[in-house]
Amino acid sequence: MKRVGAIDIGSNAIRMVCVRFTADRRIEYLDKVRTPVRLGKDVFKEGNISSDTQQKLIETFKIYQSIFERNNCEEVRAYATSAFRETDNQEELIELLEAETGIHVEVISGGKEAQLLRQAVQGALDLKEGNCMMADLGGGSVEISILRHGNIHFAESFRLGTVRLLQLFPYHPDKEKEFIQWVDLYVQEFLDTLQSRYKKLKVDQLIITGGNAGAIAELGEKFAGKKSSLNQTCNYLHKKDFNKILKELTSRSLTQRIEELSLPEDRADVIIPAIYVFKNLLKFTEIKTLTIPDVGVREGILDEMLEEYVPLRLPTEYQQMIHSAYYHLKKYHGEIKHAKTTRKLAVQIYEGTAQFHQFSQRERVFLEIASILHDVGRFIRPSNHQKHSMYLVENMELIGITQTELKIICLIVRYHTRGLPGKNPIYHSLSKADQRLIDYSTAILRVADALDQEHKSSVTSVIIHSDEKQILLSLEGPYDPHMVSWALDRKKELFESIFDRKIEVEHDTTTFEHF
Repeated sequence: MKRVGAIDIGSNAIRMVCVRFTADRRIEYLDKVRTPVRLGKDVFKEGNISSDTQQKLIETFKIYQSIFERNNCEEVRAYATSAFRETDNQEELIELLEAETGIHVEVISGGKEAQLLRQAVQGALDLKEGNCMMADLGGGSVEISILRHGNIHFAESFRLGTVRLLQLFPYHPDKEKEFIQWVDLYVQEFLDTLQSRYKKLKVDQLIITGGNAGAIAELGEKFAGKKSSLNQTCNYLHKKDFNKILKELTSRSLTQRIEELSLPEDRADVIIPAIYVFKNLLKFTEIKTLTIPDVGVREGILDEMLEEYVPLRLPTEYQQMIHSAYYHLKKYHGEIKHAKTTRKLAVQIYEGTAQFHQFSQRERVFLEIASILHDVGRFIRPSNHQKHSMYLVENMELIGITQTELKIICLIVRYHTRGLPGKNPIYHSLSKADQRLIDYSTAILRVADALDQEHKSSVTSVIIHSDEKQILLSLEGPYDPHMVSWALDRKKELFESIFDRKIEVEHDTTTFEHF
């Protein structure tokens, strides 16, 4: 049985868990720790993580590492979220942590956070029926997802975390009422903006996650006098009980919340902006009951690792990633037909040349997403649109994509017309394997894009034949041979260089027999 560790580096605290995976896909918990290290206090105020906080972080990681070693963990996966995403000294701190503890930290996007949460929640709830809104509220951000029958309809990360709100207004225990008024107004304005981002959809269930959501669930037991529809994995809190909690919290001072309600010091302040975020979400969705599963990013990491070690692949997982890319394409009024054609042709070329690059199906997804989004920069300006495309893509929250993977996609998009990825500084910050993936994927995307130069989807498919000297493209569809040859001549140089073979187009398929 595999033993692994997971670390969730949030803006208000760091959480670790050590587990054992069984052959029948059960997760047996061996150890679990939460450490109050408020990274967001530094980052959201000063822009970086201070030396004192760095030391606390390193000491915490050393403790975690000793726990992992004691439990014979074979792998440790550490994901960092909002505060780490924004700190100026991110790379320096990642190197320092790895040097001191041997644990590598991966900074994930808000989109990746949303995917991990969805995976974790799906393990606790059946999301296949109706429409639901998921809100994961952390110290630096809130990830909002709207699901239709289990499929993501909308997912985005917003800078509306509890620690960020404490720094924004700012918070002082003696001026809490004034702070609450500002937070309440700010959240209402945020939800007005959210309303304009997606078409009004009746929500049947409001699911909240995060440390403050869990604390509110525990307070629900205390003030309701009983466990409110509690089962092993989830708590359901009625609106009237929620309002009772809100009243009890706001009628007490910071010190009283710590002493009378037994809230930890690092929870007693952030729970105030949190409960007003949830209050406004209840009003926004017109839901009468909050659903609070006992899961978070940490559990999402475990689900991800379980899938790798004891796979049970869900057919919708890949579809969610592609859906996310098309969502952003529509958001920026991109050409859906051209995107679909380019993606289809790119995949056919990718599969047809697999003997040369030998990349995985996972790596193919990056090419597919880049194919969908390569022209999205035309929303800003048609000229030099590839540069604008890169800017838009690097600021997207793509479901299931890590920060490193987003860099790969950005570079494929950036150089789909001309230029060399190797001249970009970001390229040299990546591993040799990632650089190779970018080179091959960019070359393939250029050819696929050239085959649909007129954006008419005239080339409907491409079959690849190859020998030691050339790669032959067998095209189908009512295309103009002269236009295709002209477009291909302009974009084939990189492909021929990377694959070390000439590209030829054969319009008469009967001549392919000699291959």
